[in-house]
Formats: sequence, structure tokens, C-alpha cells
Amino acid sequence: MSMSSLLESFTISLPARGVSKQLRAAVRTKDAVSLDTIFCNELRRVNSRLLKLVPKDCLLFMWSVDSVALSGRERELAASIEESCDHFQSLAKGQTEVRSKNKEEVKGKKKKKNGARLKQRGTAKQSSAVHQVRELIANWLVEATCHLGSWELLAICEMLIRWGHQLDSDLRLRCLALLMEQHEIRPQAEIEPGIWGESGDEPSRLKYVQPLVAVESQMLVSFLVRPFINDTVTRKESMSVLSQTLMDCTDEEGLVQGAVLSVVPFLFASWTRLMVWGQVFEQTIGPKKIQTRFKTTVEKLSMLLMPAGQLATPREAVSDQPSNAVTPVDCALMIKIAGRVSGCRTGGKVQRLAAEIVKGQLNPEIRAEQIKRLKVGRKCSVSRKSTQAWQSDTSSVAMMRSSADCMADVCSVEWSGNTIQVLLAPIGIPVVTGGWQSSATVDGQPVHPDTTWECTCWYTDEEAAFIELEMQTSAATFVRHVLLSTVERFAILTDSVRGSNPESEVVVQSTLQLAPQCSVDRDAVTRELQITSQDVRVRVFPLWLPDDRIEHAHGEMSERDDRLEYSLSSAGAATLPCVLDWHPQRSQQPADWTRLTVAESRRIVSNYEATGYRLRIGKHQIMAYLSVMKPELNRTVLGVHTADESFYGRVAKSGDLEPFVQVESRPDAVEESED
Repeated sequence: MSMSSLLESFTISLPARGVSKQLRAAVRTKDAVSLDTIFCNELRRVNSRLLKLVPKDCLLFMWSVDSVALSGRERELAASIEESCDHFQSLAKGQTEVRSKNKEEVKGKKKKKNGARLKQRGTAKQSSAVHQVRELIANWLVEATCHLGSWELLAICEMLIRWGHQLDSDLRLRCLALLMEQHEIRPQAEIEPGIWGESGDEPSRLKYVQPLVAVESQMLVSFLVRPFINDTVTRKESMSVLSQTLMDCTDEEGLVQGAVLSVVPFLFASWTRLMVWGQVFEQTIGPKKIQTRFKTTVEKLSMLLMPAGQLATPREAVSDQPSNAVTPVDCALMIKIAGRVSGCRTGGKVQRLAAEIVKGQLNPEIRAEQIKRLKVGRKCSVSRKSTQAWQSDTSSVAMMRSSADCMADVCSVEWSGNTIQVLLAPIGIPVVTGGWQSSATVDGQPVHPDTTWECTCWYTDEEAAFIELEMQTSAATFVRHVLLSTVERFAILTDSVRGSNPESEVVVQSTLQLAPQCSVDRDAVTRELQITSQDVRVRVFPLWLPDDRIEHAHGEMSERDDRLEYSLSSAGAATLPCVLDWHPQRSQQPADWTRLTVAESRRIVSNYEATGYRLRIGKHQIMAYLSVMKPELNRTVLGVHTADESFYGRVAKSGDLEPFVQVESRPDAVEESED
């Protein structure tokens, strides 16, 4: 669009209300200089609001550079921007260095001269960076056509907001002309109803994220041309569509649906930008419930942050999702910015956690000091009042975190499909991540978990978080337990399969996917395994197997192809409890374990009814009791008289058993004995 065509279009499309006298006069007289001044002043206003919310060196559009399909021109633009990132950071830091220096008391002529030199260097950096931005946009305009991609439109809009007031007048007006043209020719972007799929569907970044970026770019264009085209319908519809995706992908408590958990960083990037643009352009994003839902989602997602900056999402990455799509620092920055725009309390757990992680990423010495404190045994246990844990049946997601500290233990579980997805990150370092695969044979006939899992028990208190998942098939019942001790730094993963009768031959084979860069070693004497990843060492104890490697066992546990593979053959039912311990004070202490005798009415019960186990690491002892069949009378195990379905506890120094998780039987499950 030429300059004359641009001025002519303003005469036609100028809104009847809400336009200043200066703009009307500029359009009437076709004064390009006055028109550019008005547009430049508008860019200055939105730029000042943006810088109050977002760091100067954080480019929001780069969060989605690898989550949408890019054209050849968009890929060239992305490559040019990545090469120019140093110049952008120089532009952001030029005045910051001067201001931070001037905050100090300048005494003496020598310090004043140093301050002047620093100011000159900052000005030189800014001049070089502005020149780089001008050159980048000018080169892009040469290649730009009437059909622009969603991502490049998003990028150019944000670059105009950030640096448009520093561009040449001609370049700025050419960008405005192109935006006006895009607003006129681009159709209303829509998101297909039911796009989020049914439970268990494998998400696709192109299917989910591409429409969001298209709607967002259209909304941002309408914001920028607002002084000239009063298209409130497009803005409201775009904001409504983006807000609705937030409501569809989260439950009332802000937990993300398990089916879209693997693409949540890309969805969250659009949601965060939506809230940022709303405040920058002083627009209300949906009703109050949208604001509330976004804030609760930010609070929940912040507790999934790990020290490396990524989110603790257990579902494996989808095939069309690049591994480097959102960098770890970007995830932490997203949470930090989202907490600011959502109204989370400054200095609260959300802002504090995100700030600590970003600071640790930018300064590795801080992270090293945190690891050192753990290795020497300081702060090896966490506060009993700081557990962060949530669970949602509708989202099919559970999140367990020992505290809001950046070095907390994190465990997340997702069961929207046939395969349970689990992530375990001791001190925030992923060790187990991905699918918890399982298969079984009952009397030689294969049985696979082919229906949906159901959460049958969820429990959390000041020292533990626990979830029980169950699946019923025609030939067997599958039960999974995940327990995270939020104080003592250990976890228990239990796999149980029960056949149709006590005489059935049940063989269970399960696998746990290990995180990349994990190495596994075997103990020389026992069946213990040690998993090492970065700065954490996890001891693995297969309680269903004899601890002595020489003793014959009806199962095994080994590492193969970056997976923990374990199995058990048993009559009636097979129960496989696995303890993972990473407490630094127990890392070198000897360990032994044994199976316990479970009795009911003066008889020892079979595997088909219940099993019990005890593990001792130094002076630390824990016990696990799991009832496979409902008891008719109370059972005894390790001196405890219980009717519970499951029982996990510690053995105190006095010999008493102190429970930290008890799953009670249903009211009609136990017939109390007569005493």
C-alpha cells in the first residue's frame, strides 16, 4: 500500500468516535508528518506500559517460534532475529547500566568522568542496536507480501511496540500501511470446536497452538490500528476465543487437562501474551472468571517449575514438537511475567520461585551453592507445613511438591490415556519421566490395560502425598500407587495386578522410562540399583525381590535402553513395590529389606489377599502393607492390627509403627471381630 493509498484509506475507515482532533486534521489534510507523529506517540505509550510488565531483553513472540509451522520467509526472519539477539539485549541494557551507575553516590571528579564514559558507551550500544532493528525490519518489508504468516505478524507487531518509536518515519508508516492492509484482508481466525479432543488423544502442537497464534496475531493487529480503525468486533471475538481455550484446557482449580499437558508451555505462552497485551492496550480480557482462572492456573503451573526452568510435565513430547521449542529460561520467565500480570502477590511463592529459578539459570554459581548445601546434609528435610499438592479427576492430573522452594522434590502423574505418565524429580532433577508401561499374563493369556484409569484415592498432609489409580478389565485388576514423602526425601511406586482367582498364574512386566543422561549401577551384594543424574543419586530398592542377589527370585529388576524393567511371577496376584531414596544422609548407609508375614485369623494369608514389606537404610525403616482382597477380619503385620486396604509407615526407634498414609477399607469391607 502506497502512502497516498494509506492516507486515502484513513479517510474512509476513520471511526466516528474516539478520535482526537489532531488525527482528524491530519487525515483531512493528508499530512503524513502529523499522522506519523500521532502513531509514534501511541507506540511510545504502549511501549512504556509493556516495559513495566516484561523485561527489556525478553521477546515474547520467540516463545512460539518453534511451536507453529513457519513459511520460508518466516524462518529467515526468525534466523535474523536470533542473530540480532545480542543487539536487542544491548538496546535493552544500554540505559539500564547508566541508571544503575547513577544510583550510586558520585563523589569526586574521577567518578563523574567514569559515569560520563559509561553513558557514552550506553548511547553507542543503543545506536548500534537501533540500526540493527531498522535494517532487520527494512529487509523484511522488501520480502513481505499481502499474505503474511501468523508468527511473523506477531513478531513485527511486538517489534513495533518495542522499538517503533525509534524507527525512521518512512519505515514506521510503511509498517503501519502493511498492518492496515492485513487487517482488511485477513479472515476472522477461528478455533475448531472440540479441538482439544477426547481423553487419551495424543496432542499436536500444530493442531492446538497454530490456531491460537493466528487468533492472537489478528487481535494484536487490531490493537495497533485501533486509532485508525475502530474494529471492536474483531478484538472482542479474538479475546473471547483465546479466553475460551483457557477455560477448555483447565479445570475450576486451574489444573491443566492431562490430554494437553505435553503442549502446555506453548498454550501458556499465548495465554500469557494475551494478558500482557490486554494490560498494554488497556483492554479487559473477558469477564472476571477468566482473570481468576488464569491466576489459579499460574499458581498451579508455577509449582511444576524445576531448577532447570522446565515444567514437570510427565507426558512424553509429541512427534511434531521440537525439543528446543521453549527454552528452560523462557518457561521460568513466562511464569514470572504471568504472575505479574495476573496479580499474584509480589514476593509471594509464585514470584519468589520463578525469580529464584531465573536467577539460578543466569548465575550457575547460585545453583552450585544450593547443591553443595544439600550434599553436606544441610536443609536435607523440608518444612512440614509447606507441602504443595493438587489432584483433579476431571483433568486426570496430580501434582506433588515437597515445598515452594526451587530445590523441592517434584512428582507429577497423568492418567488421561491407557498409559499412566509419571515424572519424578528429586531436588528438581528429573530421574523418571514418561510412560509407566505394564503388561500381564493370567494363566498364559495376555492382559493389557486397555481401558481408562480411575483415581480411587487421593491423600495429602504435611509429610506425604499419595495417589491410588485403578483399572478393571475382564481378566485382571490393575492398581498403581505413587507416594512422595515430602519430608524424608523418598518415593514409593507400587504396581499390583490381581487375577480372577487364587490359583491363577499371574506374570507382570513393567517399565519406567528414565530421564536422559541417567546412568544406572548395580550394588555388589544386594539387588539395589543406583541411578545417577547430574547432582542427584537415587537408590532403588525392589522390595518384592529378596535383597541378597544370590538368593533365587521369581522376578527381576534391571536397566535396559534407558528404562527400568522389572517383573514378578506369582500365584493369584503380583505386587511390586519399588522404593526410591535420595536423602543425602542415607546415600552411603547399608540397606536391607525383607518380606513380612501377614496373618488373618491365625493363618498366613496368600499373595492373593495381602502382602507386606520392610526396608531398613541405616537407622531409617519404613513398612508397606498392601491388601489385594478385602479382609473379612482385621489382619496383623509387624505387630499392627489393621483393617486398612493399604498402609505405609515408618518404624520408630522405640519399635512403634508410625503411619504416614493409611487407605481405609470401605465400611462394608470388614466384619469386626468379637473381642
